[in-house]
Amino acid sequence: MRLSFVTSTTSGGYPGHETVFACAGRILCVLIVIVAACGCGSGGSQAPATTDDRGEAANPQALLDEWKGLIADPEANLSNPRLAALTSMLAVQAPGLLNVMVDMLVDPATKPQSKLMILSSLEVALDPALVPRLLQLTEPGVDPVVRSGVTMLLANARTPEVGQRLDELSRDEDSRVRLAALNGMVLQGDAEARDTLRAWYLEAGTPQPFRERIALTLGLQPVRGDSPVLAMALKDTAIDPGTRMIIAGALSALGDPEAVQALKDCAESDAPEDLKTLARDALAATESRQTLPYEPPGAVNAIQLPVVVNGNG
Repeated sequence: MRLSFVTSTTSGGYPGHETVFACAGRILCVLIVIVAACGCGSGGSQAPATTDDRGEAANPQALLDEWKGLIADPEANLSNPRLAALTSMLAVQAPGLLNVMVDMLVDPATKPQSKLMILSSLEVALDPALVPRLLQLTEPGVDPVVRSGVTMLLANARTPEVGQRLDELSRDEDSRVRLAALNGMVLQGDAEARDTLRAWYLEAGTPQPFRERIALTLGLQPVRGDSPVLAMALKDTAIDPGTRMIIAGALSALGDPEAVQALKDCAESDAPEDLKTLARDALAATESRQTLPYEPPGAVNAIQLPVVVNGNG
C-alpha cells in the first residue's frame, strides 16, 4: 500500500480531501491491545446489502450461523471483512439478532480475540436498541475487555445518556476504562477530554500502549495544539508504523512550524521507507498549500486529514 498526499479545494475555499486509512485497523483493535498489555486477557445514505456475496436472498439465521463460524476461529478471521458484511446484512434483515452478538460478548467462554471481533462487528451496525444493554456492560465488575471495549463503542451513540456515562467513566478507577471514555469523548468533540489526553501522553510512566492509543485518537481528528504530542509520537519507534503514517498525515494537516520540523526529521531518519516517503510527500503538500481549519461533525476545530490511498491499496 502506498499513502500519498494530494491537494484540492472545495467550492467554499477549504482544503477538500478524502481520508482513507486502510493501514490503521479499527480503533477497537488498538483498545484490546491496551487491555491485553495491562494484564487482561457514518457513511453514505445507501442501505446495506440484503443479499449475500452470490446475490442470493439473505437468510438471517444462515447469516448469523456464518458469522458465528468466523467468530469461533479468531486466529484465521480476525481481520476478515466478511464480518462487517454479515453484520450489515443482519442489521437490516433482523436487527434483533444483534443481541446474540452481545450474548456471546458477555459469555465467559468466548475467547478474548473473539470478543474483539464481536466489538468490531457491533461497531459496524450499532443498533440504538442495544444502547441500554451496552450501558449496563460499563458497570464495575464486568470483564475488563468487555467493559473497555463497550465504553469505546458507545462513543458512536451520541445520546445524552451516553454522553453522561462517558463523562462518569472518564473518572473511573480502572485506567483502561478512563482511557476508553476519554478517547470516546474526544471523538465526540470534547475539548477538555483532549487536553486531558495530551497531558496523559506527556506524563512520565504512561504505558506505551496508552501513548499509542492517545496518539491515534489525536491523529484521527487533529486540532491546533496537538503538534507537540504528535511530533513525539511520530518519532516513537515503539508505535505501529501504520499509526505513525496517520500521525504524519495529521501533522501535515496542522502545518505549523513544529509539525513541519517533525516531518522533516522523520524524512531524514532511519524510519521505515514507506513512512519516510509519506513524510516527504506530507512536507511537499504542506509547502504547496495554505493550511486552513476544517471542522468535521463532532470535532470542534478539527482539521480534515489530507491523505488518500493511491493504486489498489
